[in-house]
Amino acid sequence: MEKIKILGILLFAYLFTACGDMNSVYQEYLDRGESIYIGIADSLTIIPGNHRAKIRWKLDADPKLKDCVISWSDSDSAVFEITRTSFDPEWMEVEVSNLPEGSLIFTAYTRDIYGNCSLKKEKSQKIYGEKYIQNLSFRKVSSIDVYNPNRLVMNWSAMENSVGVNFHYININNKKVDLFIAPNETEVTLTDFVMGGEYSYETLYVPVVNCIDTFSTVSKVDNFPDSYILDKSTWKVIDLSSEETASENSPAINIIDNDPNTYWHNVWSSETPILPHFITVDMQTVKKLKSITIAKRLGNTDLKKAHIELSMDNINWKKVGEVEFIQSADPNSDVISLLDFVEARYLKLVITESYRTPHTSVSEIYVTGLDQ
Repeated sequence: MEKIKILGILLFAYLFTACGDMNSVYQEYLDRGESIYIGIADSLTIIPGNHRAKIRWKLDADPKLKDCVISWSDSDSAVFEITRTSFDPEWMEVEVSNLPEGSLIFTAYTRDIYGNCSLKKEKSQKIYGEKYIQNLSFRKVSSIDVYNPNRLVMNWSAMENSVGVNFHYININNKKVDLFIAPNETEVTLTDFVMGGEYSYETLYVPVVNCIDTFSTVSKVDNFPDSYILDKSTWKVIDLSSEETASENSPAINIIDNDPNTYWHNVWSSETPILPHFITVDMQTVKKLKSITIAKRLGNTDLKKAHIELSMDNINWKKVGEVEFIQSADPNSDVISLLDFVEARYLKLVITESYRTPHTSVSEIYVTGLDQ
């Protein structure tokens, strides 16, 4: 008999506790008293954009549903009439504009034609705007190589998170050209550009998957080069201090053969010349020069200091700039940029200092400018 009493007490305690847990599940209903509850805005989804969002939820089959109230602050809300194509469960989608930038908590509930309200559904979502745009980075143009007035190659650096670039320029026919450059495109060739002409571009971003807006940086404006890489195929070496051709194949002509794997080296097997060393090149016709690049022998650290002289007659020379390398294989080359075009037919490379005196080497010279 005593056992039965104890079992009864335990059973009563269990039922009391179970009822308490059940009450907590329905507490929101109980707190609101006697009401008629309608279908909630089920599977609420917020798709963000630029100061706006698309909001989707699933309607139940209740034919009496009238509208949905969506709020994102204590004072901001919108009411959307519910429209149906059938009385089966279906999705409804609306757009809310003029939203503030930042993390918002959206609340949605439905109402029926009698004024009954559903329970509220909440969903947090970040909305984007000017602050996000201000922190976007431009995709960089790593280099522009102009080979002639009809061929230009733009090399673009890799850019994480960007979804592309909108690129604009005026072509040789005075028509505006708009190009889309995909994220995986690192090289773009143009054949209708204007030398020295202006171009602009915007870098595009999508902050999250399914975002309803694409964001862009402000336009970055720059100019195409006003010169191109001069063709060296007819150029000739007409004078030099020395070259090594007996113990290695490194004649002076190698500095204008367009092959960075070949190189010139001063003579060393038969004599030991003193610095400076020089090589004189005849470009065959007068050119308008804008820059000269001096490239070291690949993987070599000997070259320390060199300069370029220009002449119209191979008699009167003018020094136009010099380069000085650190004792390292990289960087492999350095550029002498001229403030304006300089006319010349003859070019002289002069090596004045070496990290392994008196020996040194040069792989190539590249010249940008214009043919006369």
